[in-house]
Amino acid sequence: MKTAKIITIVNQKGGVGKTTLSMNLACGMANLKKRVLVIDGDPQNSSIHWANNADDNNIFPASVISLVSAGGKVHREVEKFINDYDYIIIDCPPATDNHFTDSALLIANLAIVPIKPSPIDINSTAHLIKLMEKIKTLNEDLKFKIVINMRKSNEKMSIDCVNAINQLGLEKFTTEIHNRTVYTHAAAYGCSVLELQDEKAKKEITVLTKEVLNSI
Repeated sequence: MKTAKIITIVNQKGGVGKTTLSMNLACGMANLKKRVLVIDGDPQNSSIHWANNADDNNIFPASVISLVSAGGKVHREVEKFINDYDYIIIDCPPATDNHFTDSALLIANLAIVPIKPSPIDINSTAHLIKLMEKIKTLNEDLKFKIVINMRKSNEKMSIDCVNAINQLGLEKFTTEIHNRTVYTHAAAYGCSVLELQDEKAKKEITVLTKEVLNSI
């Protein structure tokens, strides 16, 4: 019986904040004394670069490795780590018709789908939902939930898009992640917003981390 709970961060589009979410959730879990591994599935190695930006005196609190080359066999590679960690977060590449993503979803307990509140991003969810339903025929224990990411609080289009997402009837996290420059700063410093001076961002990640843990 496997020990680690496996979380995939997945969306067919790039630029929706998959890596930002992966790395901040990893830190949120590490702060709760959880053993966390982040698996970078992006050919650009975004998670790897993020962790490498950390200062030698303040290293990133989760392990981060790349398994891009594993492709459609990533589920086999992940199995090698399940007894060493409490949570494994897989930062999937920006394509759902990708063997890596299919393989990661086969072994996931929870798939988190970050969605930017924009018309283009909402229109792209149909393909993702179809993929989830297909994978659930092979992984019937898979849960998937949406998280609103990079929201602009007072922008009318953002508000309208959030309302449209709510009307999709998909399961969604209560916590929404807003479009804040501190998330960019965290990537540059190789840390999470939990270590920087933005109380609103800290609260978002802290509460979302607890929501995620409660979901699996």
